[in-house]
Amino acid sequence: DTSTTQQTSPDEPPPFSVSLMAKNFRKFSSRVGIVFTIQNYLVALFTWKKPIETIATLTLYSLAVLHPRLLTLFPGLIVISTIMVPAFVTRHPPPPSQLPQLPIPSEGPPLANAPSFRPVSELSMDFLINMRDLQNAMDLFATVYDRCVASFINPLSFYDERLSSAIFLIIMVSSCLLFLLSPLIHWQLVLVATTWLFFLMGNQQFRTYVLKQTPEIIPETQRKTLYEQFHTYQLNHIIIDENPQKCQVEIFELQRKGHTVKEWNSWVFSPTPYEKLSAARSANQRPPGTRFLDDVAPPKGWKFSPGSAWVLDLYADTWVSNRCVQNVEVDSNEKWVYDYDPASKCRGNWRRRRWIRTCIR
Repeated sequence: DTSTTQQTSPDEPPPFSVSLMAKNFRKFSSRVGIVFTIQNYLVALFTWKKPIETIATLTLYSLAVLHPRLLTLFPGLIVISTIMVPAFVTRHPPPPSQLPQLPIPSEGPPLANAPSFRPVSELSMDFLINMRDLQNAMDLFATVYDRCVASFINPLSFYDERLSSAIFLIIMVSSCLLFLLSPLIHWQLVLVATTWLFFLMGNQQFRTYVLKQTPEIIPETQRKTLYEQFHTYQLNHIIIDENPQKCQVEIFELQRKGHTVKEWNSWVFSPTPYEKLSAARSANQRPPGTRFLDDVAPPKGWKFSPGSAWVLDLYADTWVSNRCVQNVEVDSNEKWVYDYDPASKCRGNWRRRRWIRTCIR
């Protein structure tokens, strides 16, 4: 069976399951501790909780930027210093002694088992700590996401078209200037200085000292003046009030003859008049469309003009001739277009009339 094959295919992801989600969440929580360990280490570097490590990291970063060939050494050094050396020290701990000695013994058999990197037990305190950190990380992610949307996505997504257009112009002009001036800029020194300044601002004492010693670069009154000038520039130089595009959409109300001569049953509102030579009718297919006029949707990318409504097309002869519809009879009073058989001079089982409405975009 094809459906069974698709469901059991190894390439297809398993369907949603509460039990499977709970199982995967427990597995993830027992292994996610390393992620929060790295996160805490990076936070400690940025906040200068261990100044020696922060300075050493910035020094290595500066050397790598100024001499990119040193980057080839970093992967091996990171693996050795963060995984292999601690594992070796665990298996070969130095004996307790007051005499100076090498921190890592090089002789003798292992004194301890090798460290294992196994998932923590679900009943251990480490598992609960991982759950707590994961819970707090979810809230942190939601907070950062909301701030990024409010600070960057909304101004850049043309929610306010004037503001987004002004930002677009600023980005284009600044990008062109940077491209032209880039040969004159020592980008390596810029990266090193920027990174050092960024980390220095993470130091609480340095940040407090700078904020106290440095006067306000742009006073509050001047900031308000600049904002007003920027807003005035948007209003005067950025024109977005273009006339919307308009088009006229049509729908055909189809009715079918009932049991008596004057009885007609509403059938469907169709995008085609469903005349005798239409493809759907030639194939004995039901006319496409919807039962009610209110369910008719505008074309994709368009919307109905505010205040507009469906209007009956009073010029039935015009759309019949424009579409080259044959073997029909037009009722000039009610604007119905009937099927007509010239041989028997009788009306057929279908009649239709055209409704129109204005759309904009």
